[in-house]
Amino acid sequence: MKIIVLLLLLSIIFFNVTISESHLQCPAGTWNGDVATGTWYDTPNNGNCGYKDLFGPLGPGTDQIVAINSHMFDGTTECGQCYRLYLENKTMDVIVTDKCPDAGWCDSERPHFDINKDAFYKIFRTPADKGIIEIKDGMTFVKIPCPFTKGNIKVRTKEGASQFWASFLVFNHIIGVKGVDLVLGDTPDTRIPLERTSYNYFAAYLNFGTKPFTLIISSIFDQEVNITMNSPSGDSVKDTGEQFTEYDRECYSNIDPSLNSAASSSTLSNTVGT
Repeated sequence: MKIIVLLLLLSIIFFNVTISESHLQCPAGTWNGDVATGTWYDTPNNGNCGYKDLFGPLGPGTDQIVAINSHMFDGTTECGQCYRLYLENKTMDVIVTDKCPDAGWCDSERPHFDINKDAFYKIFRTPADKGIIEIKDGMTFVKIPCPFTKGNIKVRTKEGASQFWASFLVFNHIIGVKGVDLVLGDTPDTRIPLERTSYNYFAAYLNFGTKPFTLIISSIFDQEVNITMNSPSGDSVKDTGEQFTEYDRECYSNIDPSLNSAASSSTLSNTVGT
């Protein structure tokens, strides 16, 4: 009997250690399962993530967008990533397009979602309500592969690009972008990490030379998508021809097809297994 009890205790300890190690291996910013606060705002276009008009060529094509608090936003790393919010038996998928700037709600380390007013009242609250979701209201959330993407990952080269400077916006990605490396035609064996700016572009301050160059776009799960360009061409958008397809179910929520048909049609694979 003592041996059985000892084995059970050892198995519990091993299980807990395994879960902890798995959690530590998750990419930064998965943020699953916490309780969050919420407010609404009514200026959803031209957010910090650089997508301009929500329904324009760079936008997500939905009004279900959020600005998140500075701690979660983490220097634009959350741009274009999606969450599923749960409140009062209702569910809403949202995409991050901006940083919440307000003191109080937005400068705390506690997760906070400043939701576009149209989406907030359409799904969560009525106009007669106070428009604030407090901790006691119990709104929870999980990060999900983004259901609002259409087609492949795209890259916009910022206006003003030249042979000696260019800045690139990566958008329409199902999984978050961790970084972008540049490979010049003159040095094909060297990857140059690009700086992620406060306006969500990846900037290169160098001589591009005369040969085609390649951008290597990495997801937060280290999948890579490449695109080759002949030269920096300002105010232009290129289709990479590819989309991220891998995520880790230990870090991301499973998609529930009954909640969002767009998400259920995704071709995402699951790197951990079913």
